[in-house]
Amino acid sequence: MSKTTLVTQQVQLQEWFQMMQESKGRPQQIPLDEWCKENYGISAAGYYYRVRKVKEAYLDQVSEEKLQENLAIVPKELFHEDQGVQKNPSKLQTTDSFLDIFQDDLRIRIYENTDEQLLFRVLRNLKNAE
Repeated sequence: MSKTTLVTQQVQLQEWFQMMQESKGRPQQIPLDEWCKENYGISAAGYYYRVRKVKEAYLDQVSEEKLQENLAIVPKELFHEDQGVQKNPSKLQTTDSFLDIFQDDLRIRIYENTDEQLLFRVLRNLKNAE
């Protein structure tokens, strides 16, 4: 990809991010689709497309190195056994190890085979929500 294309994409993403920030300040009585049409000439679907692209660009900037430095080793003793999950119809019961994380009234159950990228995103969003 050329430098010109990269710069164009960055400018576009910055404009879309600014639009997202402005939308947070819109009066609540004005529906989002109406606000988008009046201010940017786009539909709500176009707005959400831009939101998704900005989020994807942000997540792409998170390096694998950053992911590794934010992961923690969890002692095996903290894992529980899930006795009631039937994953294979040919077996009566399946046992899966999991770890529960609690914050306020939220519970996040993490299984041994949970995708690391997904786990990182969930934990980062949980941290940012505080």
